[in-house]
Amino acid sequence: MFNQIINKITLVSSVFVFISCNVNKSHDGYIQDDIVDITGAVNSREKIKLSEIVDSISFIILETNDRSTIGTIKTVFKSDYIFNYNICFDKNGKYQNSVGTKGRGPFEEPFGVTKVARINDCYYSLGSKFIEYGLDGKPTGNVRVLHGGKENTIAEGRFSRISEFFQQGKTLLLYSFPDTLFFFNTDFDLANSASVAEPINIDHYTPSPKGRLTRFMTDYNDTTVFYNYINDTIYHIAEERITPSRVVKIDLEYRIHKDYFYKFKELLIDAERAWSAGRLDQCRLVKISDNRPLCMAVYETSRYLFFIMTTVINFPNQRGIEKGDIYVIYHDKSKGITRGSLANGFYDDILGMEHFMPLYGAFDDKIVKIVWPYEIFDHIKKCRENNVVENPLLLDISKNIKENGNPILILGHLKR
Repeated sequence: MFNQIINKITLVSSVFVFISCNVNKSHDGYIQDDIVDITGAVNSREKIKLSEIVDSISFIILETNDRSTIGTIKTVFKSDYIFNYNICFDKNGKYQNSVGTKGRGPFEEPFGVTKVARINDCYYSLGSKFIEYGLDGKPTGNVRVLHGGKENTIAEGRFSRISEFFQQGKTLLLYSFPDTLFFFNTDFDLANSASVAEPINIDHYTPSPKGRLTRFMTDYNDTTVFYNYINDTIYHIAEERITPSRVVKIDLEYRIHKDYFYKFKELLIDAERAWSAGRLDQCRLVKISDNRPLCMAVYETSRYLFFIMTTVINFPNQRGIEKGDIYVIYHDKSKGITRGSLANGFYDDILGMEHFMPLYGAFDDKIVKIVWPYEIFDHIKKCRENNVVENPLLLDISKNIKENGNPILILGHLKR
């Protein structure tokens, strides 16, 4: 029974890797403008209207056909295309192609293709190997196996913990959790690497960064934004160079203890004993991390930084308590203001859909909420049942979608 709980907490805890509050660190060497203190935003969350930061709304309908049907949402936004796992759409939502196939052939992945990037006229996937594809989504014959042999030696055995695969300029960027970035060219040669933290001896019990809401890297103009939880630093990556941009600060009382990362296996053993003794609430894992804030992703735009946050609650089902809520903190870079929202993000006073939670990113000075068609139809139906005037934008978009279609991107155009 407890093994099942361990599996669950390992999966739930996968988002913990983004914690901006885990170690008591010095911020010496940074001027005040380089430090974003989120303590007040965490401690004094408030109702924030969407219209306070957004001046208009637009939509992107992801085309639905036999080859483009989306089951689970995990999007990556680039300047001229949108990826959802291995399915590629252009910036207007028109289906381009699907990349790669599942199988055990030399140009296939045994568990399917889930990590894809595009550079110029080629796609690149990362799974058990690098594979190059043409714009038709078919392999070109350029492939390199990652595990074993020379390739594994070059990468110092770290490919088993690749947590992010991203395109930066003409470079394929890999993040090996928790301490190393690798830069590969399109011939799959290692061009550079960078240490982003002191190496941590992590065994298989330590939670690894998975989950569709966890983002280590996002785009900001021509720069890749990378958030490293170990030293609370937001980095900018460009042209194989990594530069610290800002430090995220939170008071000690709100931080998750560093033992969560360094002694996680011991904490799980202690939790198992506590479970057997009927005192799971008293285990050290709960004491050092429960009700603490954690950050799942950082998005940057011209004016704002957005932190997608949740509250840590360990073993909620077993303890009979509610799971931690999800909220957003935003930092206005021009005014130096930092605010935290109530649960589920901004209050949607533009479309009237209760909440606007930008879980899936930001690009081109827009924040993104993604909904399924049925959510729009259900909202319109609810408005009519309660004699509430339907939003004309939602009425218009409802005429162009089908209930069993692909998701719709709702874009909040940020104020300049």
